[in-house]
Amino acid sequence: MTKPRLTLWAGRASFASAGVVAEQAARLLRSIVLARLLVPSEFGTAVALGVVLGAVELASDISAEKYVVLRAADGRDRARDAAHALQLLRGVLLAALLLLASGPLAALMAVPAAQPGIAALALYPLIRGFAHLDIKQSQHDYRFLPDALATCASHGLALAVGVVAAVALADHRAIIISLLAEALLYTILSHRFAASPWRIGRDGLALRQALAFSLPLMANGVGLAAMAQADRMIVSSRFGVEALALYAVLMSVAVAIGYPAVRVLFTLGFSLRVRAASAVGDAAAALASLRIAWMCCLAALVFAGGIGLALDRLVPLLFGPAYAVTGWMHVLAVGVAYLRLARVANTVLLLAEGRSRAVAVGNLCGLLGVAAAALLCLAWPDPAAVLLGIFLGDVLVEVVLRWQASAGAPGSAALRRQLAVLLALLAALLLIQVGGVILGLLGGAARAGLTLLLLAVPVAALAMLFRPGRG
Repeated sequence: MTKPRLTLWAGRASFASAGVVAEQAARLLRSIVLARLLVPSEFGTAVALGVVLGAVELASDISAEKYVVLRAADGRDRARDAAHALQLLRGVLLAALLLLASGPLAALMAVPAAQPGIAALALYPLIRGFAHLDIKQSQHDYRFLPDALATCASHGLALAVGVVAAVALADHRAIIISLLAEALLYTILSHRFAASPWRIGRDGLALRQALAFSLPLMANGVGLAAMAQADRMIVSSRFGVEALALYAVLMSVAVAIGYPAVRVLFTLGFSLRVRAASAVGDAAAALASLRIAWMCCLAALVFAGGIGLALDRLVPLLFGPAYAVTGWMHVLAVGVAYLRLARVANTVLLLAEGRSRAVAVGNLCGLLGVAAAALLCLAWPDPAAVLLGIFLGDVLVEVVLRWQASAGAPGSAALRRQLAVLLALLAALLLIQVGGVILGLLGGAARAGLTLLLLAVPVAALAMLFRPGRG
């Protein structure tokens, strides 16, 4: 790759990452502030509200923003208008669900005090249902700035409002006010920065095409919700809201702060793979697929390795001494962090080919991890048992998604070999954590040095794939 191309991709990455970095930074800062301003039971209730909203949002995810990018080169306006119709319908239905089922949802979390808050959060999906998708569709042309600006501004406001509300109210209502402020400003700015009018699609063919893409992803969303939120539901119902508070801050540091990398990798990888699909011959597609797989592997190792070195000190430092991380929670959180980033490659490769059903099938395997978590709690009454089940489910999801992504694809054998290396690197990373955190045989310097050795594998692979003359 020449220097101009490196500069070009660095610029694209900076715009693609700005919004998601701001979003996750604001959410993390809000969690830190709430954890320190609220007593653990109130903070746990605030977390429970976030879990319920996150679960219903993910379980009903129709990936409208991905669809409009995928169809940007073919029927751009019709596809966007159809996606607007589906997005608004989803928002109305979710609002009705949260309002009418607030009682059962609060009971499911074993937090009766959360019922009024769940009902109030019905406004969140309704407001977001009116967002303009033009600022998402423009990412097909590597124009990331409009969405980045809307995201940065809305989450900056949400942070400020959340802090003021926490000081004034000193209870879980602060999170409700913060979330609604974020939804309102993002929706307003999405219209302000859009380059086309907001319309509801009425074209029958366009609506059917959008539904064909989106409906399988709702099943995928169930799997994602199971992996992202069901573990917290189990912790809350079996161990209480204070245990949920500790579990949530651990996962915020170990997994959630890696979400900007997930979004950036997906955005850049998706654009790279979609454009490669228009090239003549399978060689370009195979090369793009391998580049994406190794980029995600490198990002996973860097992030999870760093988390492994700092997690036990970082959590109490940020959230307070009431939140201390135990040994096995530390080790398993590193494994989950690694797999969540590495998985992005498979999602990109499948969705770039329009195979949303395959993504749904793979992510639904995460339900087996949730079932394992619930069963492991019976034998091992500790929140770490929940995390072990989720980790095992994530391993299964990675294998199933990669197998489907490589089936019949250009360079399928190379993709499967890369999966074997990826899992071997995961095993080595976990052994480093066990040696340091559980057995006490490795100090911080030794763990850092061994992690750097692991990084040599994806770095070498990417150097070969991006060498001059490879396209």
